[in-house]
Amino acid sequence: MNLGTKIQYRQANVLDRDLAYQVKLRSLKPYIEQIWGWNEQFQAKAHQERFDFKAITFVLYQHIEVGFYELNEQGNILTLANILIVDQYQSMGIGKVLIDKICKKAQAKKCNLRLQVFKINIRAQQFYKDNGFYQIGETPHHFILQHTVTFQ
Repeated sequence: MNLGTKIQYRQANVLDRDLAYQVKLRSLKPYIEQIWGWNEQFQAKAHQERFDFKAITFVLYQHIEVGFYELNEQGNILTLANILIVDQYQSMGIGKVLIDKICKKAQAKKCNLRLQVFKINIRAQQFYKDNGFYQIGETPHHFILQHTVTFQ
């Protein structure tokens, strides 16, 4: 049985705010601490204000929620706002399965796919480069990457 058959998906709902925050905490805190420092009160409030359950899909591996991705569509651009896998489930190929799924969705919608990655997250940058993304811009703390979809 391949990895893709062990992964399930479920649409987030309004009750998933805390679960999504825990995934963010376990995935992003080390990078945020290095760049800005971690302020728990600020992070929790920002998450509560920005939580958009309609854009979030949880990823389950062997029936355990191991992460989520957040996808927003605007015009002919699909933006991957987050793709977060908790640390102990990274490097198993789950991210590759997700990127392939999201790229297929972008192709079906005839949209280019964009995301931002922390400049200090070299591992994620390499992952995206290996999966066809290239840099189209940057902010002080992020590289902006795009995967151009070929329309058939």
